[in-house]
Amino acid sequence: MFRSEKTYFMIALALLGLYFLPYLLLGEDAYVTIHDNLDSDFLYLHILKISRTAFAMDPMAIVPNMMNGIPRAALRSGLNLEVVLFYFLPSYTAYVVNLVLIRLTGFVGMWLLLRRYLLPSPAWAAIRTGIAVCFAIVPGYVVHGISVSGQPLLLYAFLNIARDRQTWKDWLIIAFFPFYSFLVWAGLFIVIALGALALYFMSVQRRFHVASLLALVLLGLGYGLSEWQMIYSFAAKLYVSHRTEYDYARLLPKTFVHSWGKSVQLFSDIQYHCGGYSTRWIRGTVVVAATYAFLYKDFKALRQLTAYLLLIIGICLFSGFYRFPAIWLGKGNLLQSFQFDRFYFLLPVIWLCLFAMALRVIRQPRWFLYALVLGQAAVMVDANREWRVNLRTLLRLPTPGAISYRSFYATDQFARLRDYIQQPQSAYRVASIGISPAVSLYNGFYALDSYQNNYLLSYKHAFRKVIAAELDKAPRIRTYYDAYACRCYTYVAELGMNESAFLCGKTSKRQVNTLALNMQAFRELGGRYLIAGIPIRNAAMNHLKLVRVLNDSTSYWRIYLYAVL
Repeated sequence: MFRSEKTYFMIALALLGLYFLPYLLLGEDAYVTIHDNLDSDFLYLHILKISRTAFAMDPMAIVPNMMNGIPRAALRSGLNLEVVLFYFLPSYTAYVVNLVLIRLTGFVGMWLLLRRYLLPSPAWAAIRTGIAVCFAIVPGYVVHGISVSGQPLLLYAFLNIARDRQTWKDWLIIAFFPFYSFLVWAGLFIVIALGALALYFMSVQRRFHVASLLALVLLGLGYGLSEWQMIYSFAAKLYVSHRTEYDYARLLPKTFVHSWGKSVQLFSDIQYHCGGYSTRWIRGTVVVAATYAFLYKDFKALRQLTAYLLLIIGICLFSGFYRFPAIWLGKGNLLQSFQFDRFYFLLPVIWLCLFAMALRVIRQPRWFLYALVLGQAAVMVDANREWRVNLRTLLRLPTPGAISYRSFYATDQFARLRDYIQQPQSAYRVASIGISPAVSLYNGFYALDSYQNNYLLSYKHAFRKVIAAELDKAPRIRTYYDAYACRCYTYVAELGMNESAFLCGKTSKRQVNTLALNMQAFRELGGRYLIAGIPIRNAAMNHLKLVRVLNDSTSYWRIYLYAVL
């Protein structure tokens, strides 16, 4: 590494250190994304620890805390590094360690990929380091491991093998990748993409390349091993999943206009799970690069830029119009239950590689290239809401609507709730109204309601009896539950089904006036308490009795504990 490049590299690491700093200084008072994170994927990792099922290898093992027990195979494998981190570290600490590892993997992987294959000249040292920093802070969900951030490192290793430049390190990267990523989110689509790339290389080179195929086999075997419980349970049909009742025909508009709109939106703003940032700046840079290439008659560069754009457009169109073949095959088919449209998990890497290629075409003046990279860095910072909120918190600036990790999970308040009930938590079941069920689950309570991507179909039907009257009052919620129901919540029609319906904090003025639950069905499931974030005015009509109201200065919630009579 040249001395100047080493300097850029160290500056980049220092900048990333500033990115991590708010999480370290604030500790559990930091804001951590709730949607699809603290309320679900993060929670699952925590539940595996407190239920002592993290390393249960029996395919028929049960995680008892949720929904009267869900199959262990429905959750992340014990062979995944994230599960190991959460098992041995306090959950917030594990989240931050995971965050650091993932961001550093993204930075190093993109830097290596650019340095060898896209911007190899020493003159590009500052540019490629800047792009690598941009990729490192792509605001994807870190609970998915290196499913997104590890892609440049994996591509770097695969290209080395495909071009006969491999070392043992490249094989190690490929072997390790499945154990720190997730098959159903990105793994399958990465394997398919690398397979297509291998076929392309072999067609260009006009030879059969054994090493490339061995790399794909190694990657596939890694996923087979790391996710063997999930794969085996699916193949052996050990249980019937609620996903077999997915019905896109009821959930999604079946119009060309809506599908086209989704495709355009994905092209403009990458899907938030994998890295939701605006592509406007990169698109503008590509237009400038294409103009340069046309004026200087660099038609090879034009073809390359066009190929990347067509690949991106193809992924966006496939995702946008995916609902049509999924619907044509009928309710609960494999295209609906697995969601094969997740090729968009490849987009963050492809867009930034396209950005690097565009800068290579523009080439001069240098100050303009630096300005473009700084502009993209600003786009990434703006997209990182979690980091921006934490920075504002450190600077003692207002952060309206942001709920800290500590205040969301409210461990002190729920410890007092547990002590008040004075029974083993496994001896009774609870459900939540106006508050995310994730909070009670995090604190060791056994909850009947939960947000799960995969659970028993029979339980979906059993819990529906509890909320049937509320579903009848709200057709939109009824359609969601009957056709999807990943959020198997205690829905209340007058609260609605938006996220705010389950985030009714202590300052909320809302209340429930016309609750209609089937408490006999609730008791049959083991339900004994309702944990509400707001008062239930007709509690007696539902055979409920308010037995405790708990406040806590560090909690987001005011808890109303109702016992079932």
